[in-house]
Amino acid sequence: MEQIPQDVIEMAEDFLNHLSMKETGDLLKDFFFEQLFFSEIIISVHKNMKDQELAKKHNLLFMLIYKCYKYYDIPIPVISREIILSTHDQFIKSLSVKPNQKQTLLEMMMDMKTLIKQDNLMDYLILKVCGTIKNPVTYQTENDMNLAISETIVIILVLNNEMKKHIGDEIN
Repeated sequence: MEQIPQDVIEMAEDFLNHLSMKETGDLLKDFFFEQLFFSEIIISVHKNMKDQELAKKHNLLFMLIYKCYKYYDIPIPVISREIILSTHDQFIKSLSVKPNQKQTLLEMMMDMKTLIKQDNLMDYLILKVCGTIKNPVTYQTENDMNLAISETIVIILVLNNEMKKHIGDEIN
């Protein structure tokens, strides 16, 4: 499976950055309508976040991720609640494999980058969720950070797995 090119990610970001508030809301509604079970989980997670601005930013991030996976020009079927929850459970279990080694957020994201094999997309996400050494992303609470990151990784894992069903597992 070919990686999502950097220019596709940049075009998706540019597209989303130029939407009005109404257009963003309409696009989010379309995404939620298209992927009902993703939307249920996203809404549920966002209700548990203290920082609602972070929740709004992550809505845009999810739309960007979804738009990037459309690069493959394969219709994305409605992803079932069971697949999403199973993927989430597997992701959480993968984090607990090293219980005595507490990973930093960046270390965990780098591990996911190796697993997902979407370097361009993961580099973009690392920049968005971790920031840079000189300009790190800050979160109001550790819970907000954990919710935002795990939700983002699960969406990528689910979409990546869906594409692999149609394209195969080989990454160029």
